[in-house]
Amino acid sequence: MQELIGSPQDKADLGNYQDENGKTIHTEEWYYNDNQLVQLINDTVRAVILDVKGADEKIQRIIDSARNAGDTTSVLHSEGYSTE
Repeated sequence: MQELIGSPQDKADLGNYQDENGKTIHTEEWYYNDNQLVQLINDTVRAVILDVKGADEKIQRIIDSARNAGDTTSVLHSEGYSTE
């Protein structure tokens, strides 16, 4: 990864957790510039976010909309970004 795009300016080790099957999952985020990140799960690239601020704003709008509609079941329960 680093050979392709260089070293990140910052890294966040989000730690380990176990999935529903008991498999250990390790998550890291590598930050490039002020607004881009690569998310790695078990050393595999799972997401590339080219506009972190825009993604954060979109997620916040979804949360606010759900709260305003009185629907608290659809509020995001985990941190991170979808690869979709």
